Amino acid sequence: MTDILVLGLDYDPSAQCELYNAAALCDPNGVYFGWALSRCPDHCGLCPVCKDTVDCRVYNASKICVPNGKYFEWSKQNCPAYCAYCQAPTRIIPCSDKLTNCVEYPPDLCTNNYYRVWVADNCRKFCGLCSGLDRVIDYSSVVG
Repeated sequence: MTDILVLGLDYDPSAQCELYNAAALCDPNGVYFGWALSRCPDHCGLCPVCKDTVDCRVYNASKICVPNGKYFEWSKQNCPAYCAYCQAPTRIIPCSDKLTNCVEYPPDLCTNNYYRVWVADNCRKFCGLCSGLDRVIDYSSVVG
């Protein structure tokens, strides 16, 4: 059995929380709450939402996502999903370009940090940012 640490608690997937009535199981005044808190925090809505407050892709992760680094407190508050300080929702996408004419852009398209976010959205394959199927953060649900 693999336990997953959630909010400092051991989450036990074998508890099969989805089989229980959430209203009874997750009632803070109920008899099962202690058990549910340690085994079913997500089922009871006790896990924080992993969401960025700004579009953090414009920042350099190697600078802002350094635990105990210069920008740690700021990134923890504003970019928890981008910096992987929490479990952000992901989706699997094929390695492809949204645009068909990536080759027609300036030669520094793939290396210039100014275009980094645009490239990640439009010319991932051309710039070698992916291969096959990739699991990526679902930014449509983590920014805001």
